[in-house]
Amino acid sequence: MDMNDAMNMSEEEFMDYMIEDYKKRPSYEEMVKNTGKTEEELVKEINTYNVKLLNLANKYKLSLKNKAAFILKLTNLEGNKESIMPLLSCFICKSDYIFNIGNRKVSVKSHKKIIEYLQLKKDICTFERYYSNISVNRKKYEGLIKEVKIKVNTSKLDMTSSTKELLCKLYNKYISKKQPLIENIEHIHQFAMGSEARQNLYPLIVFRAFTKYKSPIINKNFLINEKNIMNYKEYSAVQKYNGKNFKEYENYIYLFLELVNKFSNICDVEVCMYGFERICNLVNWIFENTLRRDIFHHTSYSLVQSTYGSIFYEKSIFWDTNDVTFDEYAKFNEINSNSNDHFLSKIQGNLSKDNKEVKDYLNEYIKGPKYIQAYVTGLAGKLFDMDKYRDKPNNPEACIYLMIEGELQEGADKLIKEEIIKFLN
Repeated sequence: MDMNDAMNMSEEEFMDYMIEDYKKRPSYEEMVKNTGKTEEELVKEINTYNVKLLNLANKYKLSLKNKAAFILKLTNLEGNKESIMPLLSCFICKSDYIFNIGNRKVSVKSHKKIIEYLQLKKDICTFERYYSNISVNRKKYEGLIKEVKIKVNTSKLDMTSSTKELLCKLYNKYISKKQPLIENIEHIHQFAMGSEARQNLYPLIVFRAFTKYKSPIINKNFLINEKNIMNYKEYSAVQKYNGKNFKEYENYIYLFLELVNKFSNICDVEVCMYGFERICNLVNWIFENTLRRDIFHHTSYSLVQSTYGSIFYEKSIFWDTNDVTFDEYAKFNEINSNSNDHFLSKIQGNLSKDNKEVKDYLNEYIKGPKYIQAYVTGLAGKLFDMDKYRDKPNNPEACIYLMIEGELQEGADKLIKEEIIKFLN
């Protein structure tokens, strides 16, 4: 599936595609055969790899009892990036793998562990290949941008009728239903084709021209300013769903991806994908508002966002200690959403912008479950009159605890991602 197909799917279609794709995974026998190794050779490789991870963790005194303590300390090991990359790559691709190694060795009978390792190895290879490409594309992009700013006489460059028709069609499809002035479409194309450097960035330049000059393109002749055409543009409200901007931002991303697809024969696709994240924050919008996490992975930000999941996979202590059921929590969320998100809004509104509560929660998480429980219940008491919800039908008390913990965990994962991104940069 190419980038355009992925973006053109609805959320439901995309999930269906992911489920069907998962069902097509090869069998255990096929996976082993594809490695070109025997089961015995694979088992030896896995056990060697596991010992390597454990020795590295021990060398740098990284706790294997708590994921938060592990990753926060790892990302603060300055000057050791190359030597600890095996640990970081493993953690990012499957955060619980190293914590489940223990003292047990894998045998030829451990089919699940062999499958897990082979998938992990595949994911790590992909992650590390993408990561190594970032510095290459950064260097190329920065060199090309300098050349884009050089003034070039482009007035005599020809433009085919098919290219003219295609650009007009894309403008109408994603920017405005009004017809653009043909002279302006010609000028944009000529500017983007004006040098080899510009051709390498053709989709980016046309995208920026279409979005920067979207009204002048229709109304009057204009000249592209080569000095600022590739300046960074920050779009507002990318951090949360905004109905007003949703379609516009979605169209802008579709436009860029279709330009890359249509002009892949003249541009440097990988550099353009990297450059898109350098000229705007719309990739942030994708990760905040859609499920599509496999299109962009061309900077440290998008690579971590598209690869890393969460450290919070274990069952919350509040499910068991308060005997709350999934149905009760689902019903609580449904009622809550019908009352203007009273609880959620108050929780979000009272969490400090400097992440104080999130950091406090992480500190308690590192200590263990009973400390988590004490911190969350204490925070709940500061936000709500919990006596009103105690011993009530459908267990609203426990549901409030779970909602607070959910927000803290979301904030904690975001904080961890930021630390990983900072380390990778």
